[in-house]
Order: sequence, then C-alpha cells, then structure tokens
Amino acid sequence: MSLWPVDKNFTALMQAQDWQQLVRASQDALAPLAVDSFLKIMKIADGAGRTHLHVVSSLPSSVADLFLGADENGSDPVMRHVARTGIPLAWDIDQLCREGPTQIYQGLKASGIRTGLSIAGRSEHNFSRIDFYSMGNASFSGQQQRNHLLLFSCYLNEAARTLWRQQSPKVDTPVLTSRERQCLRWSASGKTSNEIGSILGISQNTVYYHLKKAASKFQVYGTRHAISRAIEMGLI
Repeated sequence: MSLWPVDKNFTALMQAQDWQQLVRASQDALAPLAVDSFLKIMKIADGAGRTHLHVVSSLPSSVADLFLGADENGSDPVMRHVARTGIPLAWDIDQLCREGPTQIYQGLKASGIRTGLSIAGRSEHNFSRIDFYSMGNASFSGQQQRNHLLLFSCYLNEAARTLWRQQSPKVDTPVLTSRERQCLRWSASGKTSNEIGSILGISQNTVYYHLKKAASKFQVYGTRHAISRAIEMGLI
C-alpha cells in the first residue's frame, strides 16, 4: 500500500471551520490509511487556570462520551501509557476488555472495534490522547503507516487547538501595553532582564517593572506564568 499521497489530505484539517468539518476532513485523510474511525480527547488548561475536557471523534457520540471523566482513578492502561510516554501503543480490544475499565472498551467492542493505536499529544497547556481504530485485523504495526498517523496527529492537534481558541468560552483578556508585550516576548525567547533592557533602551529595573505589571494583570506571581498566559491568549 502506497501511503505517501495521503499527506496532501492532512492540510485540509487546517481549513475546518467547526468540529463537524474537522471530523469529516479527518475521516477523508484517514481512509487511505486503513483507519475506520478515530477519537481525540483533549485536556486543556485555559488562561484562567481552569481545566476542560473535549472529545473530537467519528465514533457514535454514545461511545465517544464514555471517555469523558472515565479515567479519574487512573485504571485505564492505555491512558497510563500515553500519559507517561510518547511511544504509540497498539492494542487488541479483547485484551483491554479484560484489563481496563470495561465500560469504555466494551463500548468500543460493541461498536465493532477490534484493534487500535493510541498516541499522546502534548503542548504547554494541552494534553491529548488520539486513538485510531480498526474494525478488521489491522495491527497498526507497519512503520510507514505509523509515521503517517504520527504526522496526521500533528495536523489534528494544531487544527483542534485553533478551533478551541476560536470557539471555547472566553476569559477576560488583560490589556497589555506595548512595552509589557515587548518585555514578555523577549523574555519568552530566553533573554535576561539585562539583555531586554539593552535591546529596548531601558533600564533593567524598568524591565522588571513591566514584567511585574504584566504578571499582575494576569493575576499570577511570576514572569514564566505570565508568559504562559500571554501565549495561550495569543497576546504575544
């Protein structure tokens, strides 16, 4: 099976205007890869420090919703794996029905799923588990297929993050001065306060002042946390 041409379909994910379009674009991109359905569960920390769970999936909603809050006690062996390593995990549904939270995997089995591949996706404010499912005997063991699914995951992560920013409940966005933005931006790039002062033509104490002021607007105590909030809100 030649897999190279499917790369061209991955860019369509970035054009999705809503979650339904993203699911359809994902199904089109995954069809040449012998993937029958997929699921992405996102755990996101917003700019106010709240954590949200969101599922994007081509599974029936009754099955996909089983993943929301289902692993609060850490009993899911697949979730434990993807939480601690970036190595993809191929699995068999019958084995998971014996080992894991049966509600999730029995639901998958009832919908016709026989095998799967799970991949972790991480960013500073976002952890995701991405599952690829087969209703046949696909073992997801081929390196070329895995490489394409890893690439697909990168596109899906970015497309989902963009949609979340556009459609998630908004939090109050602080108004930063141009100097505060500049100081945060240079600090985020690894510059020291002394170096930032030299770049901007201001004193090191003035840089401290702007960074402290920005942190107070985000209601946090340190520059690192202020930078994280600013990036999450798209302010720098």
